[in-house]
Amino acid sequence: MFSARIEGLDKIEARIAKAVEFGELNKAQVQKSYRKIAMIYVRRAKSMVKDAKRTIYVRRRGSETMVERGTLRRSMGTWTANKKFPTILAGPRANHPMRRKVAASADAWFAHIVEQGDFPDQFGGKSTSHPNYKVHQRAMESVEATMRQKLAAELAREFARYLK
Repeated sequence: MFSARIEGLDKIEARIAKAVEFGELNKAQVQKSYRKIAMIYVRRAKSMVKDAKRTIYVRRRGSETMVERGTLRRSMGTWTANKKFPTILAGPRANHPMRRKVAASADAWFAHIVEQGDFPDQFGGKSTSHPNYKVHQRAMESVEATMRQKLAAELAREFARYLK
């Protein structure tokens, strides 16, 4: 009787030890799940972004930068922030300051201007008249509950499959 209890306890301890290692041993699959869930936000944000009416030319540091129509939409996606952890970031990508390999036609270095308005307080305040003002915030608010539910379901499914 006593030895049977010990055998059952060993099985439970083994499952607990395996469960503790879930995030580390199953990192690639967890990261895949995170990317799948992050794409819900990316698709929503891309659908909400309105293209500029024309190509925009920005002068900075003595050179002129051309911002083509649709650049913000093309820049949105997901990427891995740190290979050590199963973390996925989503939103507009830019070469500066992160030094990513982003095509010039999809480099959204201006995304913070779109999100927060184009004039600082020193110059009379923010212009909120453009259609993309706070578009990322609105997109996240609209899909946040769905993303949480789907992530919980996805991780529960992965966890159950992992512990078999």
